[in-house]
Amino acid sequence: MFHGGTNFGYWNGADEKGHFLPITTSYDYDAPISEAGDPTPKLFALRNVISQVPYHFIKR
Repeated sequence: MFHGGTNFGYWNGADEKGHFLPITTSYDYDAPISEAGDPTPKLFALRNVISQVPYHFIKR
């Protein structure tokens, strides 16, 4: 995953234990860009690795 996110309300499912309990789920599992859109250390590490790819290997 490159960018985190959240499912709110009824879009992601719920538990039913006598009454309806919607579940908020977060998808920000060590993503390079946080749920809020902020860069994380992983983004800078990926950018460094990608910058090491020789230019002639990059398709145009």
